[in-house]
Amino acid sequence: MGKPTVTYVYHTSSTFIRKDIEFLRERYQVTEDTYAWDRKYLVPFILIAQFFKLLFTTNRRTVYVVMFAGYWSVIPAFFSKLFRRKCLIIVGGTDCVSFPEFNYGSLRKPLISKAIRYSLTQCSTVLPVAEELIEYEYTYFEAIRKKQGYKSFFPEVNTPIRIVYNGYELPRGNPLANKKSNSFITVARIHTSVHYELKGIDLFIEMAKIHSECSFTIVGISIEIMDQFQLDAIQNLRCVPFVGKDELDTLYREHQFYCCLSLSEGFPNALCEGMSYGCIPIGSKVSSIPFIIDDTGFVVERRNADLLNLQFQQVLALTEEQIAAKSKASLARIADSFPLSRRKSAFYNLIEE
Repeated sequence: MGKPTVTYVYHTSSTFIRKDIEFLRERYQVTEDTYAWDRKYLVPFILIAQFFKLLFTTNRRTVYVVMFAGYWSVIPAFFSKLFRRKCLIIVGGTDCVSFPEFNYGSLRKPLISKAIRYSLTQCSTVLPVAEELIEYEYTYFEAIRKKQGYKSFFPEVNTPIRIVYNGYELPRGNPLANKKSNSFITVARIHTSVHYELKGIDLFIEMAKIHSECSFTIVGISIEIMDQFQLDAIQNLRCVPFVGKDELDTLYREHQFYCCLSLSEGFPNALCEGMSYGCIPIGSKVSSIPFIIDDTGFVVERRNADLLNLQFQQVLALTEEQIAAKSKASLARIADSFPLSRRKSAFYNLIEE
């Protein structure tokens, strides 16, 4: 019958989606399927357009790979059942949680929640990027619903599950050589006040105010949010808007510590990227973050500035030898546990088995 052909369906492009498509194209013919899904008033028309596009492009060898569940996964899941085609849906975070307190999580919205439930019921395999996205007990912030993960919302979904972690390539050269002492970095797209709190930037700022002897960098924050929270007034804080790969590479190499203080994550790429540069991680006890960090860094049990400050005091008490050892361990954790080659092999096996 020949090699499978892959239709890769996604909502919004990203560096990591491009990486997936790139390695899939090494082995298969790949067609991309994406529309302006953010324009809610267009969704009914987009669904019709997607229906006919996939109807006329699907053949006996087609495999659907869908990044995140949502409106865009409904038609591939429907065709999966109708035509007995393989449909692999990657669930990665927002499609597995509901945080109405922070206006976050697709499962807080009735319509898209129904689309997700249908998609996960009809597809052939669900591919969580972390075990916690299936079901786990949330304890980091008391205001948030304790049970998260798609199975806690849809216990009736019994579609086969295969966990496929995100994968990373190590940076060139020696990323451990030129780090500035007591330097902390966090990377996230912060363009609203909701994202500011959701990504733990408020706590990161608190630490910057307390620890004037340290330097702090936020990458990805908008000018509007900088102005709203008067961040220019903090002398030891550097705010950088969204940057390209080369500049981000330079920033990771400069910093000793990476902070991931989010209220919600799936499998945070920026945390893993930072660790691949030898940045020692400090993360919230949320979803896969403790699993990723393992014993290479520090995990904050609850969303509390005093508790976080205690953790910072432990960090700042590390000797140079301990910092060097943890930095090497962080890099090794990503290299050994989450290489891109392992993700590639997992997808090749899933598509061809």
